[in-house]
Amino acid sequence: MFGRAVLRSQSLAVARRFTSLTTVRNTQQSLKLTSQVSAAKSSFTKFQSIRSFSATSQWRSAEEALAEDALIIEEESVDELTRFKQLKERGLIDGRIIDVLTDKYNFDTMTDVQARTVEESVTGRDLLVQAKTGTGKTIAFLLPVLHRMLNAEQPIKAVPRLRYINPREAAGRCDIRTIIISPTRELASQIYADAIKLTRGTDIKVHVAVGGTRKREGLMQMWLEGCNMLIATPGRLHDLLTDPESGIRGDNVDTLVLDEADTLLDMGFSQDVERIIKLLPNRQVKDRQTLLFSATVPNRVMSIVKTTLKPTYKFCSLVDPNEEPTHARIPQHLIKISSYENLFPTLYELFLKEMREDEAAGKQFKAIVFMPTVKVTVFAAKTFTSLAKPHALDKVNMFEIHSELSQAQRTRAANAFKAAKNGVLFSSDVVARGMDFPGVTHVIQVGRPRTRETYIHRLGRTGRAGAEGEGFLVVTDTEHDVARQNLKGLPLQPHNSLEAAALDLSKEADLNKETVEILQSLVHGYQAAGPQLFNRMYMALLGYHSDIQQKEKLVEQLNRWAQYGAGFEIPFISKDLASKVGYSRVRGLNFSSGGFDGERKSFDRGDRGDRGERKPFGERSGGFGGERRSFDRGDRGDRKPFGERSGGFGGERRSFDRSGSGGFERKSFGDRGDRPDRGERKPYGERSGGFGGERKSFDRGDRKPYGERSGGFGGERRSFDRSGSGGFEKRSFGDRGDRKPYGERSERFSRDRD
Repeated sequence: MFGRAVLRSQSLAVARRFTSLTTVRNTQQSLKLTSQVSAAKSSFTKFQSIRSFSATSQWRSAEEALAEDALIIEEESVDELTRFKQLKERGLIDGRIIDVLTDKYNFDTMTDVQARTVEESVTGRDLLVQAKTGTGKTIAFLLPVLHRMLNAEQPIKAVPRLRYINPREAAGRCDIRTIIISPTRELASQIYADAIKLTRGTDIKVHVAVGGTRKREGLMQMWLEGCNMLIATPGRLHDLLTDPESGIRGDNVDTLVLDEADTLLDMGFSQDVERIIKLLPNRQVKDRQTLLFSATVPNRVMSIVKTTLKPTYKFCSLVDPNEEPTHARIPQHLIKISSYENLFPTLYELFLKEMREDEAAGKQFKAIVFMPTVKVTVFAAKTFTSLAKPHALDKVNMFEIHSELSQAQRTRAANAFKAAKNGVLFSSDVVARGMDFPGVTHVIQVGRPRTRETYIHRLGRTGRAGAEGEGFLVVTDTEHDVARQNLKGLPLQPHNSLEAAALDLSKEADLNKETVEILQSLVHGYQAAGPQLFNRMYMALLGYHSDIQQKEKLVEQLNRWAQYGAGFEIPFISKDLASKVGYSRVRGLNFSSGGFDGERKSFDRGDRGDRGERKPFGERSGGFGGERRSFDRGDRGDRKPFGERSGGFGGERRSFDRSGSGGFERKSFGDRGDRPDRGERKPYGERSGGFGGERKSFDRGDRKPYGERSGGFGGERRSFDRSGSGGFEKRSFGDRGDRKPYGERSERFSRDRD
C-alpha cells in the first residue's frame, strides 16, 4: 500500500498527508483507478521534489506503488503539520517536551524530516528513514521516543539521586526503556546533549556510554541517578549488557534507535549490532519499536533492515531524487604539491587566501582539514597551534579532534568548534560522518582518500542544507594520478595559484615577503612539535601509502620534509619493520644500526615514535631552536683539555694531573685557587664538627657502655642488664623511674581527638 506522499514547495518544507490507499479487487473500478492514478501523477510534476512513504517490507518507489492496479487513491483533507506547537495541540507529543523545545530553546517550525516522521513514529510502527545528516533527525526521533516513555503503560518511576551506593545493590536502579545506538562518540554525545535538554522537568534519566571513557565512572553515575534512556556506541553497549556486574539489562527496552545506520555498517559494527539485538527481549514476547535512520540505503543497510524491523515497517525517503548532491553542487579544487615539504606551507597560504576572500565577502572562514592518519593530525595541530607569534593566522581559532584525545577532550573541542564563528579543525575521519558543525565554509582533504565514498562523506561537512561551501584536495605528485582515477567524474578543477605548492626548500630562491613569513613562522611550529611527533608521522605515512607504486619517490619526499622542511634527522626504521610494510628494498630509508649488539631495533613505540639514525651527540641537529652545535663548539674559543678548563662557577678549574696517584698529582682539597687553606687535615675522627661544635674522635673513650648511656629524650636510660633473663634484669613496664602506669599517664595531646 502506498501510505502518503508529501509534497514540498520551493519556499517551505511542508508535510502533507496527500492520500490514503485501500485495496480494491473489483475490476469494475479499473477505469476510475486509471484516471485517478494519472491525475495523481500529473499533480506530482508541479512540485520540485517527490517524497515516497512505503508501508511494505519491499523496496519500492512512489511511481512503482502508484502503478499497481490494486491501489486506489481517496482524497483526504488533512491540516498541515508545520509547527512544533501543533504537536502539543493535537496531543501527538507530550506538552512538557514541546514547552521546553518552544519556550526555552525557541524552536518553532519543523524541518521536513520532523514533520514527516514524528506523527508516524508516535503510532509505534517501525520506520526506515532516509535523510541527510543535519536535517533535524535527532529531534525527529527524540520527540516520539520521549513521548512514549512518558505515556507508557508502566510509567517510569522517579528514582531519588543517591550520594553513595553499593554496587551489589545497583541492579534495580536502571530501568532502561530506550536504547539509541550511534556509530561515533561525538554523535552519541551530541544526541545526549539534545536529550538532556528535552527531558528537563521530567523523571526521565538519560546517560551516554562510549569508548574512551572510564566505564566504572559511567556505571556509578547510572547507579546513583538511575537510567531510562541509554545512548551508546556499539562496543561499549555490548560490554555493558554482557557484564554481569554492571546492572545494565535490556529486559524493559521497548524502543531501539539505530542512527546513521550506513555508517554503523561502514565502520564494521554489523556483528556488534546483531549481538546487541539478541541480548534484547524477543519481539514475540515483548513488543519493541525500531527506528532506523540512514543517509543512504545500500544493500548492506537493507540486510540489517530485514533482521531488525518488522515486516510492516514504513519507509520514508526525504532525499529528493532530483536534488543535486553536495559533491556535484559545490566547487572543488585539486592542489598538487611538489613534495611533502610543501604541505604545511601550502595549507598556511591556502588558509590566508580563503580567509581574506571570505572577509571581503562579509563571511567567516571556518574549515575542517581532514588528514590521512591520526599521527599526521596530531603533528599538524601541534605545528599550527605553535606558530611564531605574531603571525597572519592569529585571529583564526585552531582545534583538533582525533582518537588520541580522551573523550572529554574531543567533546570540548567539538563543542568549541561548533560555537566558534571562525576556525580550523584538524581531524581524522572521526568527524567525517554524523557530526553536524554549522557554518563550515571549507573542507580541505590532505592526501588521496581511501575510497571515493570517503571523499564524498568528508565533503558533505560543508554546503549543508543548501548552503554554500567549497572543497579542496591537496596531494603530492606521487598520489596525483591515483587520486584523479579514483575520483573520476567529480568536478575537481586544478588549483595552481599557491606559490608554496611548488617551492624547493633545498635551494635558495627569491620569495615574496608573505611566503618568507610563512616559512619562518612554520619553523617555530615544527620545533615546538619536535622530532618525536615527526617520526611517528613519518612511519604512519609509510604505512598509509604501503600500496603505492612510487615508494622510492615517497621516501625521498618524506626525507626532504624532515631535512629541509622541519630541520630534523631522517627517522630510523628497522629492516624488519620496513619488510613488513613492503619497503625492504626501497632506497633512501635510514637503516643505520645502533650501538646495541648490532642492528638497532625500531623505535616505533606507539606514542614515542622513531628517533632515526643517532649521530654523535654533539653532531645532531637540534630539535628545539635550530642547529645543535658540535661539542667542538668553535664559537666558544679554543677549548682546553677537561682538566685545564676554568671552573663552572667563576674559579679556575685545576688540572687533574695527579702525578702522585696513577700519573695525576693529587692536591689537597684546600689547595683550590682562592679557597682558604684549612691547614693540616686531621684524621677523620679528630676533625672539628661540621656545624660549629668539636667533632669527637672515633676513639670514644668517654662513651659509656650502651646500657649505661643517658637517655635520648631527657631521662636516664636504664641498664639492659636484666638479670634473671639471659643475663639482663627484666623490669616491669611500669617500673621505669618516675613513669606512671599507662592508665594513670596524662594525655599526650591537650585537645580531644574526634
